[in-house]
Amino acid sequence: MPKLRITHLVACASVLIALQQGGALAQVASQSCVFLPNKIYLYGTTAVEPVIAALGARLSQLDPPYSLLYLGYDGCNALAAVAQGLNIAGAAEFYSVDASGLPKIDTCSISAGQVTKADVALSDVYYATCPSNVRDAVDSAVGLRDPSVNVANNATMLVDFQGPTQAMVVVVPRANFSTTYLSLDQTRDILACGSLGLIYPFVDPTQIITYAFLAGDQGVKEMTYACLGLGLDQVCVQGCTGTAQWNQEAASRVINSIKQTAAIGYISNEVYDQHRDVLKAVALQGPGQNKAYYPDSDSTSRDRRMVRDGHYMVQGPLHMVALAGADNVPVQPMAQRLVNWMLQKPGLPGEAPLPFNIIDVFAESGVVPACAMRVVRYADGGPFSPYRDAKPCGCYFESQATGVAAPCGCKPCKSQDDCTGAQVCSYGFCE
Repeated sequence: MPKLRITHLVACASVLIALQQGGALAQVASQSCVFLPNKIYLYGTTAVEPVIAALGARLSQLDPPYSLLYLGYDGCNALAAVAQGLNIAGAAEFYSVDASGLPKIDTCSISAGQVTKADVALSDVYYATCPSNVRDAVDSAVGLRDPSVNVANNATMLVDFQGPTQAMVVVVPRANFSTTYLSLDQTRDILACGSLGLIYPFVDPTQIITYAFLAGDQGVKEMTYACLGLGLDQVCVQGCTGTAQWNQEAASRVINSIKQTAAIGYISNEVYDQHRDVLKAVALQGPGQNKAYYPDSDSTSRDRRMVRDGHYMVQGPLHMVALAGADNVPVQPMAQRLVNWMLQKPGLPGEAPLPFNIIDVFAESGVVPACAMRVVRYADGGPFSPYRDAKPCGCYFESQATGVAAPCGCKPCKSQDDCTGAQVCSYGFCE
């Protein structure tokens, strides 16, 4: 990985912000959602839109089909909406498969006059990272707990089911040939001070793309800042006038910048993967590190090795939050199905597993299942601890993500006899 030059953190003015409830993703829908079959309502961050689209397209082909309806919204406020039992309304994405077999995205309208509640809230960050006003709203309604916590009563609470790991990446246009990595101080200067940080070539405030004060994708900002040791009281204001509401919008603003060498922004790795032909990720140095790392082993791979082993710091699990009883089983059957599918389980007791491997969905859309991870963390920006899944899938995941039949260091196997030492034969590889 490239070595770094270290610069001092430039002192600059910052403004304390309080995140507030924002609006749903603005789209125009020409049809009603009412007539779609077996609807599962998802509400929250759009950072994982590629994952939801890939899964939704496959679910639409089942017999019977399922319809994922996805409304973009700030993840933390989506938790509060589920906790308070609020109705959702607006334009929702739903998915099918086009003639070439790729996910097709359409929109439909959820009427404000019908009673519609989200089955699952999707958030990029841990509950403790959410603003205090959101946590107060959730706590006064039902509260939230981790699924590992056993409760003695039958109280229904929000439960945080942690799904695949996602990463956030700093991106620049491919026309920028000079920027390949940033030191921690340089990244902090840009995120906190924008053009006032004087980190060349990022000295035009209109070309430093951040998220608006009431942006829908606050979680992208919250995770990025927390993992780089910045507080939300250090969010750039004066030196960052190029703002976006949504993850894809931030990517588009960097792509279409009128000053290609001066543009910079940060988006989810999943969305970056969709635009690798016109964007490039910047290697980042994290707190306590002396080198910069990409999410992958190099700038061209999709193996997520640096995420999986904890070298890449700006990462965390997708939080799927739903109302659940004392048994930590989601109250709504559709919520239980979605959570179980994402955790590689059958949808409901007695139901057959999905006829496809969810790891394949994760691999093609850019997130990492728990079985492929070698580390785990329990707070945004918190320390990593070693992790080994009971049924590891690192080699299988990498083979699917990269298209390499036997990735470097991975030995194929047909049975346990093919493996040695503490290795197990799992998903066709000795792990």
